[in-house]
Amino acid sequence: MTLRKPHSGKYLRPASEIALQSEQRLHKSLVRIGNDAAHYLRCFRTAHGRQLALNRVNAGIYVWTEAVWEHAPNRFQTMRKKRYTEHQPRIATLEANAARLYKGNPADYWCFPTLGDLDAFTDWYKAL
Repeated sequence: MTLRKPHSGKYLRPASEIALQSEQRLHKSLVRIGNDAAHYLRCFRTAHGRQLALNRVNAGIYVWTEAVWEHAPNRFQTMRKKRYTEHQPRIATLEANAARLYKGNPADYWCFPTLGDLDAFTDWYKAL
């Protein structure tokens, strides 16, 4: 794996290929929010204001959303990996780029097996 060294002197993992493909798909259906300098995340919102953040460096499709698992269709239920309570810490980049997903608010962390699963979930999520 090639690492990129930004001006800060820290080494960063490059964005994964599947994350870049996921990002392109999310760009087509959601509104981009946040700072492009946020290397580890790309953040989006729905027309109704719900936020979603894509983890760009994991070798898979990992996404934070607002806490909606209880309302998700059965086909998505097993794709949620973790529920963050409002008190649990998570990646600090969320605070500046998708504050509704940061500490102080509950959030769900998902892993989608395929791009098709991400698309189907995004269609459902943006309709909420």
